[in-house]
Amino acid sequence: MFFSLLFFGLSAQNSSFSTAYQSIFQLQFAQADSAISLFEANTFESQSKPYLKHVSLFFRLATNATNDEIKSNTIELKKLVNEYKSANFKSKNEWYYFFLAEMYVQQSMLLAKVGQEWDAFKAFKQSKTYAGKAFQINANFYPVYKTLGLIKLLEGAIPNQYSSIAHLFGFEGNTQIGAQQLLLCFLKCNSNREKAYQNEAAFILLYASANFSNLNFNHQALINSYKMEQNQPLMKLAFLAFTKKKPNLLDVRVQVFKSISNNDRHVLPYLNMLECDWHLAKNELDSSMLALSTFKKLNKMLGFECRFWQRKAWIHFLNKDKNQLQLAIKNLKNAKPFSEDDYQVLVEVDQFENLEIHLLKSRYLFDEGFYDEAKAELLQADSISSLWNKKEFNYRLGRIAQMEGDFENALHYFEKVNRLSKKSDVDYFGAYANYNSAEILKSKNQFKLAETKLIEAQAFLKHAYQKSLGAKVNNLLKEVKIDSQTRK
Repeated sequence: MFFSLLFFGLSAQNSSFSTAYQSIFQLQFAQADSAISLFEANTFESQSKPYLKHVSLFFRLATNATNDEIKSNTIELKKLVNEYKSANFKSKNEWYYFFLAEMYVQQSMLLAKVGQEWDAFKAFKQSKTYAGKAFQINANFYPVYKTLGLIKLLEGAIPNQYSSIAHLFGFEGNTQIGAQQLLLCFLKCNSNREKAYQNEAAFILLYASANFSNLNFNHQALINSYKMEQNQPLMKLAFLAFTKKKPNLLDVRVQVFKSISNNDRHVLPYLNMLECDWHLAKNELDSSMLALSTFKKLNKMLGFECRFWQRKAWIHFLNKDKNQLQLAIKNLKNAKPFSEDDYQVLVEVDQFENLEIHLLKSRYLFDEGFYDEAKAELLQADSISSLWNKKEFNYRLGRIAQMEGDFENALHYFEKVNRLSKKSDVDYFGAYANYNSAEILKSKNQFKLAETKLIEAQAFLKHAYQKSLGAKVNNLLKEVKIDSQTRK
């Protein structure tokens, strides 16, 4: 239980995590023969093939696999490590030990995710050992700073009340030091062979900044640095995906959006989807439609077909174009779902007949971090009649209050959602309202009430986000029980 808390932040799946990590995978491995590949065949010894296979398998399992699939592949991952160790290397240099450290930290994250905590702990310790050996051989070997930074970040994420236990296991992390090491890896990895680790370092750093509230680093320095790099599309993707709902970074987000070029869009079409949402929030409907049109011209849906037609439908709804709206809804109903978000999009198709314009606007404004504007739209809504809209209205007000630190009002609105949700069998508003209430109550040391809310959240888990939210509920329930016992 204790060890799983260490990895929850970086191993839990959500749409942004899966999207960005999947993009790294596509750039580094799936397109290995293309001009934009970050790994070139002549940069790795033939003995390193088990490492490349291991990383490729890790990316697939981390982004698009069930717990059962991960468990069934753990033996294969261990075989690849043994195959790598038995290869006939001319010398065991810093690269050799770095690759071992990478394989073990990847295994530890996957093992922790599926509850194999003791095996995860052993793999994590192995990763620390081999990363340390690489650093001892060459302190200016910057790829290993990515591994060292990730380790420090994970260890530093352990709550203070567990620090004494953590020290017994040899965990002495520090999120700020971890962030500095990741940033150093990003800034210093310049050769073709190092580019992949530069991208990963930025990805991990940005993901952590979006999920660890106490983590601070110089975002502007990161932006300025990667603007000069050839691999900038992935940097932009990572930054934009993980700085949503960050009002203090809106100015930097504007800079990044302005810096996107046609070449960026061709390399990573998902940037067009991010642009579409950004322009929607700015009420720039023509620009939003242009971003979608550019995305479609590239003919690379990449698993975003449902969200593509949903955005089309939104824009036609806002433009009051009923014929095009019906066509978009028809295409949406025939779209193939790829993720939990997509399944939820398909659930919401039937709500278009009751769609309320201010509710819709508040939704994408909130997603981009414009909380005041989102709240203003909600307060203009005067035709909240359907049960779905009532739940969304109160849920959105609760989330805005939560993000602004107004916890009493947040709990008030979430409880309204909870009562309304008991009138329906399948409901994600009720599940998320109770989960968010539990987060607030835990922060106020009201552990019994938090536990009650999490149990209520579990009662609403028959919906599109059952897998990811179920994992988050279970992990938070573990934390609440540990905290409750520690405080006695």
